[in-house]
Amino acid sequence: MKKYLVTLTADEREHLTALIAAGKAAARKIAHARILLKADQADGGPAWADEEIAGALEVSTDTAEQVRAAVRRARLEAALVRKKHDGPSRGRVLDGAAEARLIAVACSEPPDERKAWTLRAGGRRGPLHRGGPPGDEKDSVEPHLRGQRCLPAGGPPGQSVARVEDGLGVYHRP
Repeated sequence: MKKYLVTLTADEREHLTALIAAGKAAARKIAHARILLKADQADGGPAWADEEIAGALEVSTDTAEQVRAAVRRARLEAALVRKKHDGPSRGRVLDGAAEARLIAVACSEPPDERKAWTLRAGGRRGPLHRGGPPGDEKDSVEPHLRGQRCLPAGGPPGQSVARVEDGLGVYHRP
């Protein structure tokens, strides 16, 4: 038994028929229009069951049922077009403070050895820098790309161990 009964007015039937005849809409929209025309329970409508619609239009019975439900919940246009999402599919990468720091760095003078800011240079000194070993900044942002750990050379033995411990923060991934 059908849970949602669709009854279309003459204007709605005419609109759906014109949409199908034009053939200029998205395939999903045309398929849903065909489903609605076949499911129409009003006088003069075919009043097909979901199984008949699925077989004739090569859609699943679930699709026919969902189109019926959408028309009952929010009328005709809701069944034809996709639902708009409330928000973006991904969250923001930067919050307001980090974005402000990024803009400030991008608008400032580039480092001495550069003509302009690059992502690598901005990563070393910019707002997204997560820290690293003191001293030379070369390869301190992404040492994992070298395939080996970067151990400091020279200096007193105790200082070398301390520098290695400081550098381990670079290898931590959030």
